[in-house]
Amino acid sequence: MDPTKLLEADHREVEALFEKIEQAEGADRTPLIDELASSLQAHMELEEQVLYPAMAPITGQEPI
Repeated sequence: MDPTKLLEADHREVEALFEKIEQAEGADRTPLIDELASSLQAHMELEEQVLYPAMAPITGQEPI
């Protein structure tokens, strides 16, 4: 699958999780926050392993 499509899907998932977190109360928020943290970690790893190296010829080797 296209990595950019995966990243875009991740953005939509995170947006939905933020909405759920905003609507949840008390202890109901904890599993949603845990899910958000896991989703963001996977998203960052994909960016760092695939997206940023692919952009290096355009942006240079300086860390983004």
